[in-house]
This record gives sequence, structure tokens and C-alpha cells, in this order.
Amino acid sequence: MKKWSIFRVNSVKKVILVQHLPFTGVIKYMRCRKSFAALALAAVLTVTGCGTANGTAGGVKTNTESESVPGTDSRGGENTGTAGRDGGAAAENESESSAKTAVKAREKDIHERTIFAMTTVMSLRVYHPDGEAILDKAEEEIRRIESLFSTGNPESEIAKINADGEGKLGADAVQLLDKSLSIYEMTNGAFDITIYPVMRAWGFTELYDDENLIEKENTPVDIPDAAALAEAVSLVDSSAIEFDPQTGEVRLPEGSEIDFGGIAKGYAAQRVIGLFEEMGVSSAMLDLGGNVQVLGTKPNGKDWKVGIRDPAGEHTVIGVIACRDRAVVTSGGYERYITGKDGKTYHHIIDPKTGYPAENGLVSVSIVCDDGTLADGLSTALYVLGKDGAAECWREHPDLFDAVLLTKDGKMYITEGIEDDFASDVYDAEVIRRA
Repeated sequence: MKKWSIFRVNSVKKVILVQHLPFTGVIKYMRCRKSFAALALAAVLTVTGCGTANGTAGGVKTNTESESVPGTDSRGGENTGTAGRDGGAAAENESESSAKTAVKAREKDIHERTIFAMTTVMSLRVYHPDGEAILDKAEEEIRRIESLFSTGNPESEIAKINADGEGKLGADAVQLLDKSLSIYEMTNGAFDITIYPVMRAWGFTELYDDENLIEKENTPVDIPDAAALAEAVSLVDSSAIEFDPQTGEVRLPEGSEIDFGGIAKGYAAQRVIGLFEEMGVSSAMLDLGGNVQVLGTKPNGKDWKVGIRDPAGEHTVIGVIACRDRAVVTSGGYERYITGKDGKTYHHIIDPKTGYPAENGLVSVSIVCDDGTLADGLSTALYVLGKDGAAECWREHPDLFDAVLLTKDGKMYITEGIEDDFASDVYDAEVIRRA
């Protein structure tokens, strides 16, 4: 199992992450600021099973062992006394050996890359002989999407729509806006891309557009007053957007602006997974700053294991989900925040109806589904809705997604669709059932 552990935190709040590579015994060091370290570890920590403490790689032994074939003696002559009895076993062992060899070959095709995009650390892994070329294409796609949807880039498609109040969207923006409006409807407005004026009032837009997150998170800032927030909230209403998905024409209400920050990473992950499939990849894992999405199974045919990070930091993970061809996206108030001059911290998940950080009793929400874009938007929305609202939303759409909810009072809830795939050594999770 690949493991990252915090090796040292020094006085300037930099962290050294230690990567243990079981095959070579090599230790890599990655230096990054504390915020980025948290992002590298991810809101969702991936437990991929590349190697384990007992010397296995993806379930296949890495140490060499002689595998004698029954029916043949050690001198190369045929053991006629056992051939008839063990002939079937010989064929079975040969088949098993071939299978192990094939798995080892696939595992040797591992290619990994870490990049910084969309203001977060992203990790990409594929198992394919042409992995480096495939990762080049994946990185290119992520940066293309970033260039389209960055509100901090005045030349981006979304920034121009916000500036003009109307325009014609490209194919990517059409898909993302259509999905955003769909999630707005299914969550009764808990996910709203017209939240941008409120995010700007809080100063989160400047935080996201700056790579130096740690200083901004800990530097006290002025908190917007009630009047300023009320004015910003009055501009939040996705239902007032005029949009024709056939032509791509969109018109925003007067003063409104849109921000795909709550869903763009999920869209990027979904696009990259689609790219992998087109290029013949059958086993891959992405971690786009806490948006984890896996393709197929691990090379050994077993499910991927995705661990959910402990928001309190007391444990490495609070639960593990076994999955294949799924996205697992986690949102929590611990991820990004600002510190007010009043000494309080204010997290970035804003309730569109109040303009204030959502405080509905949840500290972490993880969404499991086969659509990374949907998972990204829902993780934010269900956090805003709170435990009861999240459970109600799931009961209305039980075939679209599943969820893991962690409350402030230390209770964990999971929806019944992942009851057999989820395990926790920390919490005794209560299962939310359909009715």
C-alpha cells in the first residue's frame, strides 16, 4: 500500500510528506505548504493497494518463489507416479502462474503524475504501456478545462460571460451549466452557481486565485457585514438564468455572476476518465484535490479502496469504500477557510439562502456515484442541506448516488446502497434506508 505520512512540520508551516515505496525501499520527499499538504493527502485519501505490509503488490506476492509443477520431478524427468493423480492440478497451477505473471506485467505499466491545477494538488495514475503519453493528454485536458472556467482569468469563457451578462457557451460550458441547473433543482437550491457575488464578498475568490493559501487562511480579515451579504444574496438565483442548451445561448439576471468552482473538478475528472477509456486504459485512479475517481479495478482485478479523511485529524481515515468505476468526492468545512478579525474561522461552503457558511450539523459529506460531475456538486449541496435534508435528497434519488455523512456530534450515517462496500474501524455507521 502506498502510504503518505507527515514527517515533519517546521516553524514556517511547511510539511514534508514521506512516500513509502514498498518495491524499492526508496523514500521520496515532497515539500509543500501545509494547506497543499492537506490537499495532497486529499479530502479523500486513496488506499489503492499498490503494495501492502506483507510484501504483496495488488495482492500478488513480490518475492520470488519456486512453483514446482506437480507431475514433474526435480531432475526434469516425468513423475509417472503422480501424473494421473495431479495432472489437473498441474494445469490449474500453470493457469494461476500465468494469471500472476499477467498481473505483474500490468502493474509494471504503472505511470503516475502530480500536478497543480484548479488551485489544488492533483494526482493521476494509469496502468498502461503508453502511460506517459496518456498522462500528457490528461494533464492537457485538465488545464484546458481550467482555462475555460477560471473566474480569476479575465480571458476565460466564464469570466467573459460574467462581464457581459450573456453570451454563447461552448460545448463544455453547456454540459456543465446544464448539470449545475439539474443539481440546483434536485437539491432545492442548495447548490447554486450564482453564488459568486457572495463568495467574492467573503474574499474566497481571492483566496482561490492565489497559490499562497496558508497565509491567507491564517491572516485575519474583515468579515462582510449583514447588509453587504444581504445585497450579494439577492443576486443568487439559478432559476432566473435564461439558458438554451441546444444553442448554448445564456443570459444572466442583472448583476448575477456564475462560478463553476463547486463542480469543475468533478467535470475534469469525468472528462479525464473518458479520455482514458478512449485511449484503451482499463485501470486508473485520479485524485483531483479530494475528488477521487477510479476506472475499472486495480490491475489484479480487485476493487479499489478509497479512504475518507478524518476531518478532525485524529485518524488517517474514518472509513474505506471498495469500488470500481466510481467517483468518491468529499466536502468538508475543514478544507478551506478564512480567519476573521473576530478570531473565528469561516469555511468556504456557503449556504446560498443565507450567504453564511453552512452550519447544519455536518462536518463531512462523501458522495459515491458513477458521475464525477454529479458527485462534486452533490457533496457541496448535501453539506448545506444537513443530515436530514441529505437523507431526504438521497431517498428521492437512491439510484443516482450514495453518501457517507459525518456529524458534529460524532455520528456517521451511510446510505444503504454502499452498506456492503463500506467499512470503518472508527465509527459504527447507521444505515439510511429508502423508507
